[in-house]
Amino acid sequence: MVIDQGILLIYNGWGEDNQNKAGWALFSREDPTKLIKRCKDPFISFPNDHVFATGLAEFNGKWFLYYGAADKWIESMTLDFKQLLKD
Repeated sequence: MVIDQGILLIYNGWGEDNQNKAGWALFSREDPTKLIKRCKDPFISFPNDHVFATGLAEFNGKWFLYYGAADKWIESMTLDFKQLLKD
């Protein structure tokens, strides 16, 4: 998604513990091949369980990220992009 700071990519990846976790990367708007910043640690994870970020929706000016957790339930969280990119 394109935000003020650049192009934000939210992705799912494997951790060293063989569990899926969600992370993010920020790319330049002017040159999408240029990585500006990437999270140091997953921003969504559960000990000993998988997490899959699956949907992002805007409602009433807020952004909601939906994700599956532990292959058992669906969760959501609101995203504050400024706070997220502090990582």
